[in-house]
Amino acid sequence: NYTGNCVIHLKAAFVSYKITTYEDLKSLYYIQSKAAKTDATPAYGSLADQGTLRSALNSYDVILIRGSVNITASLGGAPKTAAVIFVDGDLTFNNNFGDADSGIVFVVKGYVSITQNVTQIYSVIISSDKIYTAGYSCTTNSTTANTLTIYGSLISLSPGKIVFCRSLAD
Repeated sequence: NYTGNCVIHLKAAFVSYKITTYEDLKSLYYIQSKAAKTDATPAYGSLADQGTLRSALNSYDVILIRGSVNITASLGGAPKTAAVIFVDGDLTFNNNFGDADSGIVFVVKGYVSITQNVTQIYSVIISSDKIYTAGYSCTTNSTTANTLTIYGSLISLSPGKIVFCRSLAD
């Protein structure tokens, strides 16, 4: 049973790997990918949501969305729950996302906002901008909210760009 702990000691064992930019990742893992891929950008510039993702997951392993994505429901029960999703805009989680069988990796060009009502996300999230843990307008330890558990990773391509905003009510 995994309890989810952060590694904070300077002597933690890990392999150093440098991820340079969103454009580098997109070039390597979307443009040059030989996997089943698609541009799932909604027509007429509408905001992409979990319906857009669910539809693309029917047939594709690598998905590109040109614009922002708003997650308002989990993808539980999607036909496939493993994919790499490139978001050329911002990503907002307004609801819990994924389940223990999920294998979704989001690579985001803009910021990532996890609203304060979200308590768990099963995903790896890589952002080239800030990642906010209690909504886009939060500041460090300024928002009273429930515990947020990430079953995966939060990775900012710029050091110090994860803004931990939650101050637990208890």
